[in-house]
Amino acid sequence: FYDFLNDSGANFTHRSKTLTLDDIYVAPFMEQFSLSDDEEKGSSFKSEEILKRIINKEVTHTIILGEENSGKTSFCKKIYKSTLSLNNTVPVFIKGRDIKKVTEEDITKLINKEFRKQYKIDVDLTTKDLVIIIDDFNNCKLPQKSKKNFIFNLYKNNFQTVITWDEYFTLGELLESQVTTVDVYEIL
Repeated sequence: FYDFLNDSGANFTHRSKTLTLDDIYVAPFMEQFSLSDDEEKGSSFKSEEILKRIINKEVTHTIILGEENSGKTSFCKKIYKSTLSLNNTVPVFIKGRDIKKVTEEDITKLINKEFRKQYKIDVDLTTKDLVIIIDDFNNCKLPQKSKKNFIFNLYKNNFQTVITWDEYFTLGELLESQVTTVDVYEIL
């Protein structure tokens, strides 16, 4: 998993040294959206500012939109590595395609499974501040209604969440009543 976190997504070298994500990462600009009126808020932020808000727990639920290869996964890796160093905070990375069930119990099982894969240990996660990072939620094969239930059940827990996907037009449908509690940004 450590290799995945450092993988730049391309095979770059410099003077025969393989470059990692940290070597080449350039923080993209993002624009904030308002879900309640389906409009851009007009505010443009460097992703480092959004990362700070996540690290400082100023936001509970964040959604990052962007086209394929726009930097969503790289941003998720930066969030993971940045929150990993915080006291009692445990990031857990989940790929959208790995989401198969939607109940609270199923979500807890998925988080525990991914935690064991990433950390190679068992810990009582109820004693930790979890940051659940779901990358490419659009790759989840569940029907729309099940995706809505998944998000509803995920948000019921006391987790900080970051979700990426590429479909703005389905966002309002999926979130419905949670629109006021979610910060939404699009990678420019």
